[in-house]
Amino acid sequence: MTGANWPSAGFDIAITFDGSLVATVKATDIKSGAFKASFTVPNKAPRGFPYTVTATEGVGDVIATANAFLSVPCAAITLNPTCGRTGDSVAVHGAGFRSDIVVSITFTPPVGAVPIATTVPGLDGAFDVVIKVPTDPPGTYAVDAIQVRTKAASRALFTIPCVKASIRLVPTVGPPGTLVTVTGTGFPVGAVIRLSWNQGIPLSLASITIGQSQRFTVTVLIFPHDQLGKRTMSAAPDLIVAGSPLFNIATADFLVVPGTGQPRKFAWRR
Repeated sequence: MTGANWPSAGFDIAITFDGSLVATVKATDIKSGAFKASFTVPNKAPRGFPYTVTATEGVGDVIATANAFLSVPCAAITLNPTCGRTGDSVAVHGAGFRSDIVVSITFTPPVGAVPIATTVPGLDGAFDVVIKVPTDPPGTYAVDAIQVRTKAASRALFTIPCVKASIRLVPTVGPPGTLVTVTGTGFPVGAVIRLSWNQGIPLSLASITIGQSQRFTVTVLIFPHDQLGKRTMSAAPDLIVAGSPLFNIATADFLVVPGTGQPRKFAWRR
């Protein structure tokens, strides 16, 4: 938490959570009266309205105080299932919302979509509602639960249709110098993929972004003088790219053999 405009730098500021002291800090800047503090959220029961966090500074007869609010738990939603087809039923569970304000559920894109459902959380701040998957093309969509007045919001991702990512290598065995065609299918639209071997000379390919076909094809080289033996290629989400859809890691095996052990009709390069 941060504070500003506190009247006296150097004096204690008491931080309380629902009336219990959780931290003591001092304003460190005379001009701005600013402070920074951190505390551990006490073990409190979930409820449909926030707990009050209070900062109080007492200097002689002058007392400065300010409040902020924290919900336990934070607003969050989960989907079951997380993928499906048009018309499928999806159970949306929410927690950490205000109990007296309507929550709007939207299925986007497009931006600004009208709510697909609305609900009012219970006294514990939780809700359960069932939505139907709308008629949308294949892709990954955001399901948002929003309380406008409180600014509480949470997002979960839903994929149309369910996909199981997989890759295939052709050939699956060859000597160093072999050119291997990698074909991937069943990846979410918009996913960013990083290919890698579990041993041998690392690949230097750029990440692959999946289009509407949900597939890709690339060619990789088993480098001359590379390590012999069985190796596994993995097609995994590129976690450096924020916000891209996640998916199961797809794998396929390749056997690097000495030059005299190659199968017929293999492709290779010196």
